[in-house]
Amino acid sequence: MHRPLLVSADSALHALELDVAPAPESAESFAEELRRLTTAVRGRVLAVIGGCGGAGATLLAAGLALTAGRAGLKTLLVDADPLGGGADLALGWAPVRGARGPVDLATLPSNDNVALLSCGAQAGLPPETMAGALKAGTEGCDLIVADLPRHLDGAATLALRAADRVLLVVPAEQRACMAAARVAATIAPHTAAVQVVVRDPGPLQPQGVGAGLRLPVAGLLRSERELPAQLERGGGLRTRYGHLDGLCQQILDGLGLGPVRPEAGAAA
Repeated sequence: MHRPLLVSADSALHALELDVAPAPESAESFAEELRRLTTAVRGRVLAVIGGCGGAGATLLAAGLALTAGRAGLKTLLVDADPLGGGADLALGWAPVRGARGPVDLATLPSNDNVALLSCGAQAGLPPETMAGALKAGTEGCDLIVADLPRHLDGAATLALRAADRVLLVVPAEQRACMAAARVAATIAPHTAAVQVVVRDPGPLQPQGVGAGLRLPVAGLLRSERELPAQLERGGGLRTRYGHLDGLCQQILDGLGLGPVRPEAGAAA
């Protein structure tokens, strides 16, 4: 169930510009392939990044992927944060080895319409691997969700430039907002599609967090009491019908991938 989204050739080339330039003999074919993608139906790209350590970006990214997959949307989750807790843990999966080289969706670990590409324990995802994931995902999936590091590397920059929306996850606390302001300033040169997801509850009001960062608020990520113990047991996220499920549905609806409802996954 792909969604049409036309983009210009120049913007597509900019979005997938590699830190490592292609060899001269392959540059022309590389550019031609990207131009071909601009006239094709493409999956949406959603990037998630924490405003500070422990904000909950990986949990949100995993929740978005699970909610989309349950609704029958073919989804690629890209874990590009080498210092994060691991999207495989959030999903409740066995540890996934770090990806390198060409990206083949058919060979990635997957379950219930969600495939996972992970940087594993290595020092970040190579830029060419992220570029391959963006290309394969936009061609073969309805949605790519990229969990990005706060300290941007080449792969994270590619994802930001390609993203239809970037979600900055920020706890409703003053120090977290100060850290998030620095992250927002870092990502601003690469995207104008940033929205804030406020981790609540906290001493600050969600709209005040958005106003302080001068960014629109996409929604609230509420704490769920049973979630930490659930993750410790290796059970992974269970988004159905909880606060996280409602937030993820709201975000996906806003991307034009809705209405997303649990029943859609059962009917697929």
